[in-house]
Amino acid sequence: MLERFSKTKVLRFTAIFLFFDLCLATGARAQIVPITDGIQQSLSSSNTTVRWNANARALVKKNLVDPLWAARAYALVSVAQYGAAKQIHELKKKNSAEKEALITAAIASSSATMLAHLFPHEVPRISANLDAQLRQSKTYVTASDLKMAKETGESTALLVIRKRENDGSNRLDTIDQTPVSGIWQSSEKWPPLRPFWGEVQTFIIKNIEDYDPPPPPANDSTAFLEALAAVRQARRVDSAYNEEIAKKWTDGPGTATPTGHWNDIGVELILRFRTGELESARVLAHLNMALMDTSIVCWRTKFKYLLPRPPQVDERIVPSFPLPNFPSYPSGHAAFSGAAATFLSRVFPTEKSKLEMLADEAARSRFVSGIHYPFDCDVGLNQGRKVANYAITLFDEELKQSSSRTDR
Repeated sequence: MLERFSKTKVLRFTAIFLFFDLCLATGARAQIVPITDGIQQSLSSSNTTVRWNANARALVKKNLVDPLWAARAYALVSVAQYGAAKQIHELKKKNSAEKEALITAAIASSSATMLAHLFPHEVPRISANLDAQLRQSKTYVTASDLKMAKETGESTALLVIRKRENDGSNRLDTIDQTPVSGIWQSSEKWPPLRPFWGEVQTFIIKNIEDYDPPPPPANDSTAFLEALAAVRQARRVDSAYNEEIAKKWTDGPGTATPTGHWNDIGVELILRFRTGELESARVLAHLNMALMDTSIVCWRTKFKYLLPRPPQVDERIVPSFPLPNFPSYPSGHAAFSGAAATFLSRVFPTEKSKLEMLADEAARSRFVSGIHYPFDCDVGLNQGRKVANYAITLFDEELKQSSSRTDR
């Protein structure tokens, strides 16, 4: 399967990654702060879902993938993993040890097939990882059963690819950047990052308009001027804590991106609570579908209102790092964090206070960095939470259906 990806496709994807480098003007000069060493820890995990999630994050880091394309990549991998795991789990006449071995093989095969599609120039590395995984599975199952599991993983991933191949994510045209007072413009004079991402097909939410927040305060309003003053004051304060969280949540090029950061947090919880393969795949699939849809509704809002960032309004505000190449309202970091913390709190309720604290910290980091207004962060958190609440509804329904099938 992995040998099917042609040199032509490799060249096309390489060109796209070079385009990402140009779009991410913050990249080359931004201070790169790894999310944690969680990727290395996850790569050595016995949990196959976690291990291949770590492979995806490692490839995102290595290839300097932008945060939107990364969110889609994580969602595609996780959805394929869960679809394959669920099909094997529903097989009859298999004992628990055999079924678990077949589930891990199917998850590995689906992950490798999807990653080969997303990163065709990385096929040798991906194929080697898959071969190593399948060799381990041979100890527990027959060759014919292993072949069946591998093919299940492949076919599941290919089905997901076909369903998403025309989702609008490959649109790379830009918007008019003629200077207009009070309207955001790229500080780098380069194309902004994916201005039409708000039109990409969602994974779970139905009516995207339901997730539109109200407009930001008018540029000459008291609320806006007070928010601008708050950013100015935050940048005047010499706070080691503010700088620490600004660096911690930078999540720029060369990292797993904001959604990868939250995947790392989710994986850490999965490992700590010893979550099984099927449930790990279920959790990461719903988490990443929520994060992907959050990226869509957030970008829809950003390019609807085109609000300039604080340093673009007041040159006295010097941010912690170069400005991201897209509008201010709302904060993407806050939106991703609101979505992830809300969803993971449902799955790991004892961690709710810690997760909410992390989400608030991530949102605050963008304010104290000087690149967002306070209302950007508040609205972003709420927008993400709203998407996550819908994902939780689907997650709970899926759990009920799964229990019903098991009881039969």
